[in-house]
Amino acid sequence: RAFIRRLTGLSRLANFPAETSLPSFCGDDGLASIASLVAQRAPVPAPASRKLCDLGTGEQMEVLAFRAAAGRVECFEKIVQRLSFELQQMETGVSDVRVMHPACGEATFVVTLLSRAEAERFGAELKPRMLAALQPVSDGGQPLYANCGSLMPQAHSLGSLLTTLKERLAGVHCVAEHDVRGIGREIARWFPRPEEYAPYVSVDPADPRAYTRNVMLSTPEMEVLLMCWPAGARSTIHCHDESSCWVCAVEGEVHEVQFDLPLLDKKFERQAREDPRGNITGKCGPLRAVQVRSLGCGVADATGDIPGKQTYANNEIGIHRIENRSGHPAITMHVYAPRLRRMKIFRDTGDVAVVTVTSDEGDATVEKVGDWDSGEILDVASWNAH
Repeated sequence: RAFIRRLTGLSRLANFPAETSLPSFCGDDGLASIASLVAQRAPVPAPASRKLCDLGTGEQMEVLAFRAAAGRVECFEKIVQRLSFELQQMETGVSDVRVMHPACGEATFVVTLLSRAEAERFGAELKPRMLAALQPVSDGGQPLYANCGSLMPQAHSLGSLLTTLKERLAGVHCVAEHDVRGIGREIARWFPRPEEYAPYVSVDPADPRAYTRNVMLSTPEMEVLLMCWPAGARSTIHCHDESSCWVCAVEGEVHEVQFDLPLLDKKFERQAREDPRGNITGKCGPLRAVQVRSLGCGVADATGDIPGKQTYANNEIGIHRIENRSGHPAITMHVYAPRLRRMKIFRDTGDVAVVTVTSDEGDATVEKVGDWDSGEILDVASWNAH
């Protein structure tokens, strides 16, 4: 408990109703001991159906490489020239055509089609004609290489996503300045790999049924948390103070319940004016749920968005609660900008209180990050500088 209290400042909840609880934070010094608890109490199975290319546009590529047979180079070149001309005139169902010509007597055709259905039509109608035209003049009478498959998406690793979020949210200090849709698209491009986020998966040693909040990246301007939801776990109903909040499903399924912001009593309003950073409690009006959304299963559409995969909230939109209604663990990623330090918590009983969710004592300008690595192989910045 001392570990949890030190990281979250839960001691400020002393005057709030006894049932009040907040999930624990997991710092770097707690990961080793937490890891064994996770393995024993909350194993999270790797998803079976998630595929990297689900994040892409759905385009399919057909690649065919040929080499001229001995003594047939001139005839081979004439046929390749004609095929290249005709392929690049294709419009229906095609998004791109490229022909690589590394040397006389060699050619590689790369045709990109809009969908699997269009790729199947190409394979049934046009590919046989290409093969038949080149068969008499090609080495071995067949392609040197032939393959087809999905166009690889430009998908984030955990490291590249955190680096991008840090860059895009730097110098942005208020909700009105956030590119909500742009940040959402960056998050939608993340392909979560369990080995990347496993170090942040934890359970609360004091209450394995409670959800946990685990810091992956924290700066004064933003914070990224991985939240782990045991079966049946749910958060309190809460606001987001002066922050934007993006929520992305990583594993399993959770539900977001949105509420209208209720009226607050005069006692609460007076305390907020007199002591804005104090331990404020009071009463609120009835909590009215206005929307319930399932987060967890979705495939990217042509714009890169993933319906059902993520949501966004701020105080102008309303307040919300996250619930794991399933019988299985779930994991979500939350991006707060600026970093969420305080928030109001609401109860169905009509109680409301302001609580501290991160400590800002002594670290207001110190960046804290988890054990992640951008993993860059190519020095792209150096290349682009020329």
